[in-house]
Amino acid sequence: MNIYINKRLNDWAAWVMRTNDGGIGYPGRSGYCDLVHFGHDNASGPVVTDAAAMEIEYIVCAIKQESPERFAVVQWFYLRGNHTIERTCAELHCSKQTAYNRLHALHNFIQDALFDISIKTVAN
Repeated sequence: MNIYINKRLNDWAAWVMRTNDGGIGYPGRSGYCDLVHFGHDNASGPVVTDAAAMEIEYIVCAIKQESPERFAVVQWFYLRGNHTIERTCAELHCSKQTAYNRLHALHNFIQDALFDISIKTVAN
């Protein structure tokens, strides 16, 4: 397990959960928002985004489009709550070793994607 990538994914998952449940402190709906159009009909959330979480969000969105199997690993290890490895394996339809291998492959993929983002930033 890549401890750095695991922390980044845990931080991202916490950010996603706060954003999805309105826990950041912004109301999902208010009278003022009914009067002003912000570009999205149901947009609520933070005014300022967390850059580190957005980097992971960008990568996870790409994973979701390119590899539903890899995205399932993201969901069951990071977004679905605190489940036992047995439950995670049952949902992923694999053995414990295969689940950990998939998690390791996910960490490597995300690390490579973060390197690619860094290279593009430096090149520009």
